[in-house]
Amino acid sequence: MRKFFFLLLLVILLNDIGKTAELTGRFLYNGEPVSGLSVFAISDGNELTGFEPRSITDSKGVYYFSDLEEGTYILRTFGEHSNTYYCTLKEFWGSSTDVLELKKDVRYRLNDLNLYKKFEVIAPFNGQVLSKSAPIFKWESFLEADHFKLQIYDVDGNMIYESPNLYSTEFQGPVLDEGIYSWQVNAYNHKNQKIAMTPFSKRRRLFTIGNPGVEPILLSVAIGPDLKNGELTEQRDIFLTDEEKVVVLLKWGHIEGKHTLVYKFFAPNGEKYHELPYILKSGQKYSYVWLDIRYHRMEELKGIWRLEVWVDGKNIRNLNFTIKRGDKSD
Repeated sequence: MRKFFFLLLLVILLNDIGKTAELTGRFLYNGEPVSGLSVFAISDGNELTGFEPRSITDSKGVYYFSDLEEGTYILRTFGEHSNTYYCTLKEFWGSSTDVLELKKDVRYRLNDLNLYKKFEVIAPFNGQVLSKSAPIFKWESFLEADHFKLQIYDVDGNMIYESPNLYSTEFQGPVLDEGIYSWQVNAYNHKNQKIAMTPFSKRRRLFTIGNPGVEPILLSVAIGPDLKNGELTEQRDIFLTDEEKVVVLLKWGHIEGKHTLVYKFFAPNGEKYHELPYILKSGQKYSYVWLDIRYHRMEELKGIWRLEVWVDGKNIRNLNFTIKRGDKSD
């Protein structure tokens, strides 16, 4: 089942009401309403706890909040359209609205918010090292697309190339200098409106042209429930379903130049659950990643998980951890 990504445009209309704020709006995909999305109104600066005001979009794609306290909020959305839970951060797996400043005695209606489906890239895979300077890009087919466009970004995230309209799922890119790049593909309908995209993040999908140089030295790998001042608060490999996250801390020795680092999480059923790309830089001493567990679906959590660590397209370390049903107070 395909996942939705979000790009949100905000317009606020004001009308006098009672003592608290009301908020309503609508989610659409390709011009059609999307029902069954859970929408949370989260106080700006706070993490999702599960106790925030919540609305579920109806058959017309409409959500509605009443009795919101005065303050600043961000809307984040989750729904049955995702077979994997993702935190919908603005630059990461999906997005949220901009910050909403709500005043009491006001009714707010947001513009329609467009959803985008997700499809996957195939090659170059995340972190792959290529010897050819004009790489061949491949991605999944997307039946609702009329055409695609491919973008290539430099190591600092600046777009350096955009393809013309593409009508197949394979394209030979331009000649590139040695270095680290990222890429993504967008899908468009016959009206040239974007309807889907490959997974988007600050780093997109990374690849390297040419020799990446001396391989970084991984000194240690540790796992625990939280990180403070660059160290784990404790080390263990068993976690409960009501805990917030699993944190993996990697400590590095000598790093020369820039290198791709990819974390790959595999669920107990063996399927890849999440993939996070980063760039290691000279002088870096540690890196870390976490898996959110508190609000994932239980059936996807219980069991033995595997994390693979890849550097410059090579699998350099694997580790396992267990998530089981339970309560920290037990």
